[in-house]
Amino acid sequence: MEVSEGKRDIVKEDKIRDFEDDEKVNLPVARRASEFEVKYPSNPHLNDKENARIKNAVEKEGIAVGCKTYVSEKGVKDLLKTDKKGAAMVINNAPLAEVKSYGNMDYLSTPETQKVIAKRKEEARPQLEREYLATSSRALDAFSRCPQLEKERTIQSDRNVKDRPKIGVKVLKERNSEVSEVTGKKLDESGAGKPVVHHKERVADNPDLFSSDDNLIVMRDDEHREFHSDPELLPNKEGLEKYKKRKNNGS
Repeated sequence: MEVSEGKRDIVKEDKIRDFEDDEKVNLPVARRASEFEVKYPSNPHLNDKENARIKNAVEKEGIAVGCKTYVSEKGVKDLLKTDKKGAAMVINNAPLAEVKSYGNMDYLSTPETQKVIAKRKEEARPQLEREYLATSSRALDAFSRCPQLEKERTIQSDRNVKDRPKIGVKVLKERNSEVSEVTGKKLDESGAGKPVVHHKERVADNPDLFSSDDNLIVMRDDEHREFHSDPELLPNKEGLEKYKKRKNNGS
């Protein structure tokens, strides 16, 4: 499948599934699913060949980038029991953030693949095909929730909790903030103008953006309180943009 440059999250431009040099070029490291201890499911209603195809689709075609898991276009084809064109259409229709590219191979995220499987399971398909899809879903889940990845997620969560008090201090020091990035009003060290570092996307909703500089904004304490107390504003990036426009338009 050909994807124009810049439309996908290109992790490494190299040979297909050749991930050994990722650390040397300072790019996210992709680990093969075969490197993890995973207990794959077996469905008694499927034959040995079908069960093996599902297992191989994840074990041989799956990767983990950090704690997130993906499966190649070939893996998607086998998990959905479709053809190459069908798999290509699934990946092409997926949100750009859910696809990573290594060389000339596209990988679809596990959540997005699961979403496609769930949709197909509710369609008027033969019972055997729905059994196959259900087993594919369990195989993906077995990899995504394997003990090693679950442990790594817990460790990262613990680090986030530990580092949270330091984030604000770090951002204020690096940006040398003197005014609110929302309204331009002057910051001070006490009262309503006290500087607050706000997550555009809440940590509870997107913990992966916990320390992302693009997800952090400096605002005054009174602005922060006003934003969170307004029932009409969603506690996300869209809500913050709406609040900024309102404040800067004087309404």
